[in-house]
Amino acid sequence: MAQFNWLYLGDNGRQYNVGLFHGDRTGHLMVMCNARIVLIDFSVKQAKDYSFFIDDELFELSVEGKPGSYAYNCSINEDADTPRNRIRKKQKKLDFRKTVALITIFALVMIGVLGFAMANQQAEPPPRNMEVLLNQEGLETVARVYVESSDKPEERTVKYSFVADGHAKNYERSWDGTFVNGFPLEDGDEFKITYLINRPKQHRLDLERPTREQMDRYLERTVEQHATLNPQLTPRQARCQTEIAYRLGGVEGLAVLYNQDKTAAENPEFNDQLYTKFIRDIPFQEAVEKECWD
Repeated sequence: MAQFNWLYLGDNGRQYNVGLFHGDRTGHLMVMCNARIVLIDFSVKQAKDYSFFIDDELFELSVEGKPGSYAYNCSINEDADTPRNRIRKKQKKLDFRKTVALITIFALVMIGVLGFAMANQQAEPPPRNMEVLLNQEGLETVARVYVESSDKPEERTVKYSFVADGHAKNYERSWDGTFVNGFPLEDGDEFKITYLINRPKQHRLDLERPTREQMDRYLERTVEQHATLNPQLTPRQARCQTEIAYRLGGVEGLAVLYNQDKTAAENPEFNDQLYTKFIRDIPFQEAVEKECWD
């Protein structure tokens, strides 16, 4: 199930925590604000737009994409003719008159500020400096990936999306089709991403840093693979051995079991030779003997 959250601060100082839930199979969609349901729709399996009020603010929600690759955006509509927007427009006019009265002093300040802002937006830091900025000032969140398959390796790409500044951001990058953390990349896999605030296009997708939920997915895929390749094991024994491999070797331990049917030529890093060595290791054998055999 897809889940997204947006946090808005109203003019009255009140916080609005807007949460979206979208079923992967059913397509049922629900939007809540501060634990109160504001929108429900069923079988949403294509792009669709919604409008709803929270207090006197008009919010617009857009669902884009298709099953398995949805993107969501939620924002306040400040242009529609609503009582709140009429007040907002009057306030803008009043602010404009005040600005005109101070324009002589304010003009020089604005020119400097705008010039500095434009210079920052147009000048992208060199890759080395960007890495430093990401390490020092970057914000960390979760990115979800979607694989674009192709018969030509040079045309393979990975699309990924994450939420920054309350909005969904969508990007793509080339991908050579190699395994990630010893596993094939699949739609919906989640990894950590670091981005610069107010400049989310400056980011770093860390495919080597799966989320906690992604590690659970790796574990379940390995249990299924290990049970399939070792039919003599009961389901409990297959899971027990997989959990021991995870405990002893982390994600690499799972990758060893997952790729146990691969030759060294097919996968130089994780293969049948490493699997044989791993399961013959004394800590693994002792743990299996103690925990897995009925």
